Amino acid sequence: MTPGQRRAHLVEVASLVFARKGYRDTSMGDIALEAGVNRSIVYDRFPTKRALFLNVLQEQHIAALMAMGVAASARTGMEDRLRAVVDGYLEFAERNQAGRRLLFDFSAEDDPEIKVARWGISESRTRVLVLLLGAELRALGLDPASPDAALHVEILLSGLDGLAQWRDHNAGVPRGELVEIAMRVFWTGLGREVSPEEV
Repeated sequence: MTPGQRRAHLVEVASLVFARKGYRDTSMGDIALEAGVNRSIVYDRFPTKRALFLNVLQEQHIAALMAMGVAASARTGMEDRLRAVVDGYLEFAERNQAGRRLLFDFSAEDDPEIKVARWGISESRTRVLVLLLGAELRALGLDPASPDAALHVEILLSGLDGLAQWRDHNAGVPRGELVEIAMRVFWTGLGREVSPEEV
């Protein structure tokens, strides 16, 4: 295994262990054991558990943004771009349940550096999606630089993660069906005018 492959393997294993046990209850020995290596190999690449955890968070953050961004950037039209963001996030959560849990399920961590890092990742995720959905936000009459735009994106992200958590317990529902349900809420809106036939 090359050094790069070894590092990637350790980060992948650490993601699974941290998601299963939480930061506080995970040791470097747990990660080494699960990775099938000696603890010294883990410490050679990551000097502390905190450094490894922060690296894992950053890598999962990038993976989630890539899943949403690549899908949306390949589309034209506001509705199609929003649908791509919704589908991209749900696909990330489906493929990477540990990553989703690490990014969104805030455990009772008492490490101030990790709290700051989590907040920074959250703000970064929001800023990237505000940029990605800038045209859509402007079409809603929102200045992408405004706090209102960031709040809309936060509501979208929280809703998507709630949907991903629901799907964890209702695995038989196809992702495409969830995307369409989410689009009825996010695109059409809960307050749309209802025709008399629908009442």
